[in-house]
Amino acid sequence: MRTVLWILLAVVLLMAGYLVVERWWPKGEGTLVVMSDPPGAQVWLDLKPTTALTNSAALRIAAGPHSVTVRKDTMEADPFAIAVDIRPGDRDTVRFSLIPPSLRLPQRPAVLPRTVVPPPAEPPQVLDPERLELLWEARRDSLLRADTSRVAPPVAKPRLPSIAPLEISSTLLGARVYINDSLRPEVTPVTLRLPPGNYTVRVALEGYVPDPRDQTVRLVPSTVPQFVFFTLAEDRAAHREIVIETTPVSGPILVDNAPVGEGKAVVPRDFGIYTVSFGEVEGFRTPQPVQVSLTPLHPRPEVKGAYTRVFHVSAQAESENGVKTDGGLRWETGVYFNNTAQPNASLGPRIREVSGTRKFGWELAAGDPNRNPVGGDYIEFIFELPPDVPPDSPLGLRLYLYRSGRRYALTVSSRSELVVTVNGRKFLAGYRPTHAVTAADYDRYEEWSLQGMLQPGENRVMIRTSDDNTLYNYLWKFEIR
Repeated sequence: MRTVLWILLAVVLLMAGYLVVERWWPKGEGTLVVMSDPPGAQVWLDLKPTTALTNSAALRIAAGPHSVTVRKDTMEADPFAIAVDIRPGDRDTVRFSLIPPSLRLPQRPAVLPRTVVPPPAEPPQVLDPERLELLWEARRDSLLRADTSRVAPPVAKPRLPSIAPLEISSTLLGARVYINDSLRPEVTPVTLRLPPGNYTVRVALEGYVPDPRDQTVRLVPSTVPQFVFFTLAEDRAAHREIVIETTPVSGPILVDNAPVGEGKAVVPRDFGIYTVSFGEVEGFRTPQPVQVSLTPLHPRPEVKGAYTRVFHVSAQAESENGVKTDGGLRWETGVYFNNTAQPNASLGPRIREVSGTRKFGWELAAGDPNRNPVGGDYIEFIFELPPDVPPDSPLGLRLYLYRSGRRYALTVSSRSELVVTVNGRKFLAGYRPTHAVTAADYDRYEEWSLQGMLQPGENRVMIRTSDDNTLYNYLWKFEIR
């Protein structure tokens, strides 16, 4: 008998311990963030008001199922309530829109008998627009049935937003956005405003794989955007390379001074900045180096190296009757009078030996009565620009030209001015050559860029004395290269 009593006492203690644990032992807590538009609404938890306001500090609540709603002034929450299941240590977020009084459901007439509506057995779930409209019609019909002696006043339907916002972002910005497999013009991050409905969202960025591949969302009318996010991971199988090609000839290709091929090369590289340069090809001008950036947005840049043919023409006076030319250059002389060039083999500049030197040159003058009594001397060089030499090639004009101390007869001034024209346009006006006093001065030349001045086919460069020139000038070599 005593043993039975001890057994009963043990059972009673075990049951009491279980009830104590079940009643007072903590089950854990989670965090709940309540948002609303506009903010500052009172938060109701499990149909009981709290001191918390929306868009403020998070609530620490016991783990388990709860119902949440908000209230502010006379506005109503949309949705009316949201059911959440809080897990220990988790953080959940719920969002509400507050509908102004003009959009509220019709209130019951004051003359109707007061009816106590018991609280719902379960927290109401989020209502979509169709469900909300059915509830509104059912409530209106119940009002009409409650008082048939009165004519129900007209009630305006609640107006809900017809646009549903959707916010899309990714770990790397600039990803292309696809909605239902249709490419959008926007890139991430972006907020779209779409009609309510179901959508499949995905993003794409060259060289990267999105996670998840796509997301399906159901948009309902709201002022708070629904948020979707993608993680972009580098696609190891994506091409990361520099494509290099030379034209119109096959030339050596180097990347960071290391040879990688000739004519055309496809060079795999990691993301970064590289210098592409080119080697020499006989008879052609070498292209300038190019700096290339290999980035996720440009994982396969293309570089073209354009070689231009070396162009060279020249004419050099070697004796009074001998001129050495190169590149098919020809020349003519004459007198420039009344803004007109008048070719004449017997007038105009003649090739003479420069006194005190071993050089010969065209003697340009403007006051020799035996040679040019009506105007100034000129000499014009004529040459053809080949089709494979672009007019904007970096060509230079070199003039081996100098002035002497010899003056015209009966003059006391020492003016030395020449005019150079290219294809009829003034290139140099009032140009004063260097005075030669030593052997080094005789070999001196001056160079000017002709880039953009030449034209396909025939070109003409004229050198002439100006009207007020009083000194003799000597041109012993003309060159373009």
